[in-house]
Amino acid sequence: MSNHKDLNKKVAFAVFFLTFFLMPSTSFCGLPAQEQQKKDTVISEKSSLKTTPLLALIKNLDVDMSWNAESGTLALYLEKGKIIIMPGNRHVIAGQSVITLNEAPFFNEGVLMVDEGFVNILLSLLSSSPNPSHNKAPYLSSSKSNAGDIDRVDKLFKTIVIDPGHGGNDDGAVSPWGVKEKDLVLQIAKEVKKNIEDNMGIRVLLTRDDDYFVPLEERTEIAGNVKADLFISIHANSTRKRLIQGIETYFMSPDATDDDAMAAAVKENAVIELEGKTFKADSDLAFILMDISQTEHLKASSQFAKVLHENLSQIMNTSDRGVKQAPFIVLAGASMPAVLLEVGFLSNKSEMKRLKQRDTQKKIAEAILRSIRTFKESVETKLSSRRY
Repeated sequence: MSNHKDLNKKVAFAVFFLTFFLMPSTSFCGLPAQEQQKKDTVISEKSSLKTTPLLALIKNLDVDMSWNAESGTLALYLEKGKIIIMPGNRHVIAGQSVITLNEAPFFNEGVLMVDEGFVNILLSLLSSSPNPSHNKAPYLSSSKSNAGDIDRVDKLFKTIVIDPGHGGNDDGAVSPWGVKEKDLVLQIAKEVKKNIEDNMGIRVLLTRDDDYFVPLEERTEIAGNVKADLFISIHANSTRKRLIQGIETYFMSPDATDDDAMAAAVKENAVIELEGKTFKADSDLAFILMDISQTEHLKASSQFAKVLHENLSQIMNTSDRGVKQAPFIVLAGASMPAVLLEVGFLSNKSEMKRLKQRDTQKKIAEAILRSIRTFKESVETKLSSRRY
């Protein structure tokens, strides 16, 4: 009972803080509302969102903290879970989920500031319900596998990030019959996530679990933040030539295998214009490839791409367009083996219809599962006690 009362006190304090520190019309301790707001609420120069000092928020709560200088992350340890903050990064790891804030935590004259979204996360972990459902969070659902399956998963291979391409104001490819790539690949990604969790005991994270936009570079950044062992980006193709169909599997390289591969990369990379950025494949990607560790991941990416493509070719009733290389931005920042899968052409009516079918999506998920099993066994055999 005492623990329950203590928890209620913590929640009450957090609610109190949210009310008096974030609401613009509130006064406290006899100060005029304008004076109090100026003192306790800081507006980020980067946006119009209200933010508040993190330490002021948690000073009266039973929260332990630790700062990791190497990774640049701050960890908050609560009774119901851990929150990991990365200043300058909108993605917050809260318990078993990754949540995207409207405003990235930032330093203002040496003080770490957080927005209202973070306060809501804290409230959720302090309350009886640890799931901050009001946020669009790609959740790491608990696996339904039995304990034996989970015990067989070692430290070498325990987290996979599945990236449904596009989302939000970025539709991706749109078929002549109105089917949008962003919707189709999200359905497939959810099927893949469920299949892996149900059968392997590995935690799976989606870079998005609904129809919202995630910048290209942040997708592999999410994978890096959760120390993922594998990154799979799922897309669908399109062309003006409606008879073309087939699957393609890519791994990252500054040099495209052929003109079709470069065209696919240009199409997928075009979303960066929505972010107000520019990208030069011949300079930016070449710089990344100079890093030795990245080169090692590219070798593993190539190996996994071949395994994945072989399994997909066996179950998909379509043309085999091969394993290819191309300068995809979404793969460029990966600190783990990473591949991009084009499941078919939405511009081909018969293939589009097949891809919409639940049975086809299950086949794709099964092929990906089989590929992950094979790749995992290969990695563990070669590397035994060390990470790649």
